Amino acid sequence: MFLKRGLFALLMVFGTLVGSIATISVAASPAPSVSQSDRESDEGTPASDDENESTGSGDVITVLDERGDEMLAITVENIDTDWQDYSQFSTPDRGYNFVAVEITVENVGETELEVSTFDFMLRDELGFLNGTAFASIDEESDSADIGEFESGAIDSGDSVTGLIVFSIPDDVELVDVFYAPYGRLITVATFS
Repeated sequence: MFLKRGLFALLMVFGTLVGSIATISVAASPAPSVSQSDRESDEGTPASDDENESTGSGDVITVLDERGDEMLAITVENIDTDWQDYSQFSTPDRGYNFVAVEITVENVGETELEVSTFDFMLRDELGFLNGTAFASIDEESDSADIGEFESGAIDSGDSVTGLIVFSIPDDVELVDVFYAPYGRLITVATFS
């Protein structure tokens, strides 16, 4: 497990270095901020302690291509830091829990674009970049209505919405959610 994380971190550092050589811009307001401790329900009242920790911002991050043209609009709809809607065959490893990010990716460019769940990462307080986990959704859960984020080609004008699941060590604070294709590192949500 630690060897995989070390290799993944090394690849991410290399990708970041390659990405910093190219001139690439991101047009966005400051990354949306989501809170792990001061959570509120949709009505603006404090959530009860027995509810899953669930946050989201709805802010749109626009991703530009090398020419400065808009190509993607990414919206983090919701983040559940204690996701329990996994199937009985997808339980987290001991000492870990699942975090589910509901995300919408819209192709606002003029050409078809490939987007993968592996393009998204979650950074923790220790600086580790956590990739996606292999967890299936319980068919009887509320998450089944949302569904998994489907990797693949998105036609111009189309969008894809779904859950991306991460496996995170227990008792580790979360910092950011990143979109990281081809050596780029774009913050799409920040935990406060």
